[in-house]
Amino acid sequence: MIKNNSAHLKTLSVIVPVYNHATILVQNVQRIVACLDSLPLDEYEIILINDGSLDNSILKMSAIENDHIIKISKKNKGLGSVIRLGSMIAKGNLILIIDLDLSYGILNMTKAFQLIDLCDCVVCSKYLSHNAYSKFKSALSFIAYWSLNRLTNLPIRDIGSGLIMYKSTLIHSHLLMSQGFGIHFELFYTLQKNKAKMIEMPIDYHHEPGSYHPLRHSLSIVKEIGQFLWRQWFQKK
Repeated sequence: MIKNNSAHLKTLSVIVPVYNHATILVQNVQRIVACLDSLPLDEYEIILINDGSLDNSILKMSAIENDHIIKISKKNKGLGSVIRLGSMIAKGNLILIIDLDLSYGILNMTKAFQLIDLCDCVVCSKYLSHNAYSKFKSALSFIAYWSLNRLTNLPIRDIGSGLIMYKSTLIHSHLLMSQGFGIHFELFYTLQKNKAKMIEMPIDYHHEPGSYHPLRHSLSIVKEIGQFLWRQWFQKK
């Protein structure tokens, strides 16, 4: 837990969504802690949020003892609800959102931290490297990127990135609205409106089989992004 978040200190809040991760939870949290301990931070905190897991993730979470870790369990409402809650609790000057399966690579936390002084947001991207990824998923992602780029000029290729670091002062967490997977787009769109400098960093990606259903995932994102843009363009006028 961060006790002093003075602007001249380098403090980091790590938001980790937990959903049916019982088998990997403890070992991967330990890996995150080890990585953070190696960084030149004044303080850090890890916010573990269990989003209504159906396995025994909550028991695994409760067994972890570390003063840097904040543990929360709530009813299942989606990824967006987790990130919104984590952002409201976070006290760090920097915020990192990372998938617990660590498919975006634990070492890329360090690389993102090294880049953040050059920009306002670092987005790790599996699509900017030559990763072994199915043509179907790549096609869905490219269609989403192309469409959103035409509509909003958003330059981010990996809209659903599982490792994002940004400066907390650029996002008013209480204004975030997305409940599900559309939260990433909302974050990037808000950062762009605030004229934030974003760097998209190519990474080696290690896909975890069964982590999500690509078509259902994509349809959910399209729905949430459509609702978000409707509110931005029409309801606020």
